[in-house]
Amino acid sequence: MSTARDIELDTSDQPNPASLRPRPAFQRSTRALLVLVIVLWVAVAAVLVLRLDGRSIDDIFITYRYSQNLTLGNGFVFNPGERVFATTAPGQGLLLAFLHVMTGAPIHALGTATTGFALVLLASILVWECHRRGRTIEGVLGGTWLICCGYLWLFHGSEIPMALALLCVSALTIERFPVVAGLVAGLSVWFRPESLLAVALLGVLIWREKQGPPWRFGTSAATVICVGMAMAWWWFGHPLPSTLAAKQAQAESGFGAWKSGLDFWLAAKNNFGSVYADPVTTPLIVAGLIGSIFMLRLESRVLRLLTVYSIALLLAYPLLGVAYYPWYAIPVVVTILYGVVFLTVGAGRFAGRRLQSDVLRGATIAAVATTLLFPAMAEIVPRSVRLYRHFQVYSWRHELYKNVGDWLRKKTAPDAEIGYVEVGTIAYWSQRAIRDYLALTTPDDFDYVYEGDIVGAVMNHPADYLIRHSRVPLMEPVFHLPWCKENYLMVRRFALPGNKEFVRIYRRVEKPPTPEPKIPAESKQ
Repeated sequence: MSTARDIELDTSDQPNPASLRPRPAFQRSTRALLVLVIVLWVAVAAVLVLRLDGRSIDDIFITYRYSQNLTLGNGFVFNPGERVFATTAPGQGLLLAFLHVMTGAPIHALGTATTGFALVLLASILVWECHRRGRTIEGVLGGTWLICCGYLWLFHGSEIPMALALLCVSALTIERFPVVAGLVAGLSVWFRPESLLAVALLGVLIWREKQGPPWRFGTSAATVICVGMAMAWWWFGHPLPSTLAAKQAQAESGFGAWKSGLDFWLAAKNNFGSVYADPVTTPLIVAGLIGSIFMLRLESRVLRLLTVYSIALLLAYPLLGVAYYPWYAIPVVVTILYGVVFLTVGAGRFAGRRLQSDVLRGATIAAVATTLLFPAMAEIVPRSVRLYRHFQVYSWRHELYKNVGDWLRKKTAPDAEIGYVEVGTIAYWSQRAIRDYLALTTPDDFDYVYEGDIVGAVMNHPADYLIRHSRVPLMEPVFHLPWCKENYLMVRRFALPGNKEFVRIYRRVEKPPTPEPKIPAESKQ
């Protein structure tokens, strides 16, 4: 009776028992092919970087704003003069500021470029690791899917791909260079705080393998992490981002816009399907989870870390009670993509395991894998092409917010304050202070967010300008208040051709002082 272990066997890459002589020419040709594949990945990533050109989602621009203020001499802050730790990616912010100073390239374009670099680095590490373990086909297919995955590119500029790449570099080098691996792992926490969980898991994995604690790795990783926390404490007054509390407040607010707890991953599944994988979302996720079992059994530290880390995140986010944001699922999506490839190619290996000819075995693997993957690819590829061609949701909104920001920069005083609930893009392009009524960058509004009271937050701190978006309903009640109609005047409207979304800008009306009543001359005597 065949078992799962039979499916895992890679008879095509293992030596023939009848002839154990090495095949250096074959190995050289395989490595040359891998180099060519990586070059093609670089070319695809470069095209997408140029295509997307920094037009990312709003939250990514919060980190860009930190980089921008640092390069402008305002310090590592979101609003000048306010040391609020409102980014979960200080490492990304510092890196982008450094790259901007060194190259002069725009920060938002550099953010997209770092995503391309991180995805290529991640795919290259995984294909090399798969090749070492006799799973070259899985590495090539998985890496190609990773580089071309429209869902991952929706969040270009995010720090998560870079954090994942650094973690995989650490896992790949930990045996020969434990100190270097620890430094790199610790640096990944600067890019994303959840990486601390992956660093601990990597330490456990190497402990089990070596039957002893990895002191050099642990010490160097802890040193880098502690240095980062100390720097944050010195600059911001506390070592951890305030966004954790803000997103817990959003989850408990009752707005209904965010899911948390047991609904966290249901929201992730629905989002992944709606923008990328419907109607094959559920089969894709199930196949990916089953395939991750084969990844765990492959005796690869890199693949094990990726898989175990994803499983840990599946548990951690609901327990933290944070609001769901779609880019949180990036590590899990990467694992699912590779899991699907491992399962389908493994089925092909199982079908051709008794064939003696390498050609027939390869043809069988290709035929079975293609047959199993075709239904999913028939849905996913056209949708990804549409995403790359239009990027309707995010690129339209980005263009609107960019136009708003440009107008505010040109038409308002440098000390003007803007009030809104999506603050990153407008702050970046306007270079004006933003009052964030969702408390990500202005945490003194936590209580209002917990109560689901955006109206109270606005009336407690009325900004000089308010932003009203036709498809962002959170602030809509504010503009129906008599108070708002008395104190704010619409001064500008922005829309894009062929798009129903629009943005209005309202300016706070400065009421003239009430004149003193005139006193008749005779009454003064």
